[in-house]
This record gives sequence, C-alpha cells and structure tokens, in this order.
Amino acid sequence: PAKWSSLPGWPMPPSDEAYPSKTEVIHYLTEYEKRYDIPIERPVKVRTIRKNKENFVTYTDIGEWESQIVVNATGKWSRPFI
Repeated sequence: PAKWSSLPGWPMPPSDEAYPSKTEVIHYLTEYEKRYDIPIERPVKVRTIRKNKENFVTYTDIGEWESQIVVNATGKWSRPFI
C-alpha cells in the first residue's frame, strides 16, 4: 500500500487500488528525485564492491564510490531477482 511505500520527507499519494501501480510508483520516484535534487546516475554497471576498514568501495563502469552502507536492489516489476 502507498502508506507503507513512502520515502522520507514526502508521502506517496494514495492509489485507487490496494497497491500503487507501476506507473504511479515510477511517477512518485521521478518526482521525489526532482524534489530533493538527488544526483542519480543511470545506467551504471557495478563491477564489484569491497569493504575497507571504514567503508565500502563500489567499483563501476563510470568510476568508484565510497559509502558507509550498500543497498542491493535488482530486478524489474514482473521479474525481481532476489
């Protein structure tokens, strides 16, 4: 349900159905990205992730990123890869 799918700072609008549609979710995520000026990079292919003493280093086809956490979420609406 939309009430459980919201991101911090901006609730997902309610849906006419029990669950938001793919189109509604894409619209919400697109508007969220614009609203908070989130610097999204796409497409990016991750080559590997390594942990150093303090952080993770993510090596990609366009460069490297250091972070304290990594979230791995892959797949598409009808074919998630878990």
